[in-house]
Amino acid sequence: MKLEIGNKISWKCAFGDLTGTVDKIVMDMNAAGNIIPWLVITPEGYTSNLRLAYTDDNMAMMKVQVA
Repeated sequence: MKLEIGNKISWKCAFGDLTGTVDKIVMDMNAAGNIIPWLVITPEGYTSNLRLAYTDDNMAMMKVQVA
């Protein structure tokens, strides 16, 4: 899946079905010490942003879709 800054996306997580806007995409280290892309997202209805690991496995597990 190819996502770009400004895309509105939806995903499933422990908080339920959420939607938000991709603010930026950054390269940073994960817990295993690998450099991977991260999506910085502002969820609708929330004031702070969050980061999702932009890997194929994570995108599939969280059922991320362009909204």
